[in-house]
Amino acid sequence: MNSRKEIVGLIPAAGFASRIASHLSCSKEMHPIPLGNGKTCIASSFLIESFREAKVQKSYIILRNGKWDIPEYLLDGREAGIPLAYIVSESTQGVPYTLDKAYPFITDNIILLGFPDIIFEPLDAFNQLLVQQQVTRADLVLGLFKTDKPEKADMVVFDEDRGLKDIIIKPEKSAQIYTWIIAVWTPVFTQFMHEYINNVRPPLDNAPRELHIGDVVRAAIKAEIKTSYLQFDSGSFLDIGTPAELEKIKTQDWITAFNKN
Repeated sequence: MNSRKEIVGLIPAAGFASRIASHLSCSKEMHPIPLGNGKTCIASSFLIESFREAKVQKSYIILRNGKWDIPEYLLDGREAGIPLAYIVSESTQGVPYTLDKAYPFITDNIILLGFPDIIFEPLDAFNQLLVQQQVTRADLVLGLFKTDKPEKADMVVFDEDRGLKDIIIKPEKSAQIYTWIIAVWTPVFTQFMHEYINNVRPPLDNAPRELHIGDVVRAAIKAEIKTSYLQFDSGSFLDIGTPAELEKIKTQDWITAFNKN
């Protein structure tokens, strides 16, 4: 599967977790998650486990200067089961800029993107996206999940042939029901994002809001980068990046509710 290109995982971790900072005593990615029977894990371990399932050759965590609890705990990834390397950055203007810090190291790779504060299933979702990429030869493949909280999501719009037509960033209301939370892409999209944020996108000072990765995905669709997707209708996800969601995972009861979604 994609044998001619190395499969590399990207984990953006350069943010300040401003929405939940007052609830944290550690980096968001390190927040303990109860699993039952007295066991716990850290928030980012769900994403790391899914990378391991996809047999990534290496993963980069792009972290902000000062978030040293992450490498102190995860080290080189040996205990987590995947090779981990770290790219240390100043705070950035958004996730696309964070991801672009890895650009010099990933230009020839198949990329797996996930977010360390989003718990999701199925565990083999990235494997399924890799197969979809191989079958379709798409340069960007999105993993779509149902959501009833459009105001917190990138809502996916389909055209009449069920192709990807547009992305709507955090609308107050939406007739759409799918958001994307994971992605696989080729060097074509890596290069597109690099050029978009460095050459095409106007300076952030002139922008009405922070640049989201969904904005870059939207621009790629409009630029007719070959895209595809998979719908995980029986899957679930939980974004712990807000106080309400963070509250849900304080006890192991969240597991039962998660599995019912």
